[in-house]
Amino acid sequence: MRPKMIRLGHVSINERSKELVREVLESGEIGQSEMITRFEDAFAKWLGVKYCVAVASGTIADTVALAVLKSLTPEKTEVIVPALTFIAQVNSIYYNHLKPVFVDVEPNLQMNMTLAAEKININTLCLFPVHLLGNPARLDALTHISARYGVPFIEDACEAMGSEHQRGVDFKKCGSFGDMGTFSFFPSHTITTGEGGMIATDNEDYAKLARRLINHGKISSKDFHFDVVGFNGKMSSVTAAIGLGAIDDADKVIQARHDNMIKLGGNDANYKKVCPHAFYRFAKDEAHRDSILERLRSEGIECRNLFSSVPTQEEAYAYLGHKIGEFPVAEHIGKTGFYVPVHQGLRESDISRMKSLLSEMQVQ
Repeated sequence: MRPKMIRLGHVSINERSKELVREVLESGEIGQSEMITRFEDAFAKWLGVKYCVAVASGTIADTVALAVLKSLTPEKTEVIVPALTFIAQVNSIYYNHLKPVFVDVEPNLQMNMTLAAEKININTLCLFPVHLLGNPARLDALTHISARYGVPFIEDACEAMGSEHQRGVDFKKCGSFGDMGTFSFFPSHTITTGEGGMIATDNEDYAKLARRLINHGKISSKDFHFDVVGFNGKMSSVTAAIGLGAIDDADKVIQARHDNMIKLGGNDANYKKVCPHAFYRFAKDEAHRDSILERLRSEGIECRNLFSSVPTQEEAYAYLGHKIGEFPVAEHIGKTGFYVPVHQGLRESDISRMKSLLSEMQVQ
């Protein structure tokens, strides 16, 4: 008998979410309502920031966060971004007609901050790190560079809800360090609303502008007048209801994902509070990686390659003219990296099965 499929994501809608959805449906206010504000307030409290703006997706969160800075400093045209990332992050730069300035990453997936600092110039709008697969970027270095050069930074925390980074003697949640942080509620992420996202900030002006930008840039909620080009990026009340209920289980989900990472062989010595999006590993070479993916899928384990160097390994951005060899670490990861599930719905037998297969295929 074929073993049960182990999916990359796990969706479990709790009873409170169901009750809140029923509340929205019975009210008839399925578009915009106070339910969205309730979700924003609850997420802000959980994250430890002053303001949150609920949006339609993580991609919209990235796009609008950049648009906020662009609207306030239109003379700035460049965004410093890691070469290794999910393509939605780079797409958000494209949507804003800004120029991505790519930098290589370190072997642990984090943007190389030394290289990032070297790219800062008078045209730099912001630094745009990503906490890829839940692995925190070097936020200590980022904070220092941002302050030294007077350049803001936006954290793409779409895959890192619940990961934390040390600040002094305490830990602080990823997405709350930068000028803005962005989150996604896609089904494979820490909490899910199907689609949906969030922009987090301590800056009231940023939050106010973001609210206008997700509503086509309207000056007032009552009148159809616009002074900036915006987006249709609003979250629905049904989506917010699912999210508001899901926050109740967030800490439990985060702990389960972290524990599963350790059981699979992960090492959290550097970051003791990581909520992984997935469990990543590296093969010996590209052919070995592809054979591993094929074997895992044949055994009923959903898996993926670990993204790629967007400027040199993705055809969509070939027009920028970057050449293989410019981002050697990102390119190597793009050829050899892959990941398997680590979500809270895994059973002990699932973990044992994956661990055994990885060992059999000589994956460290």
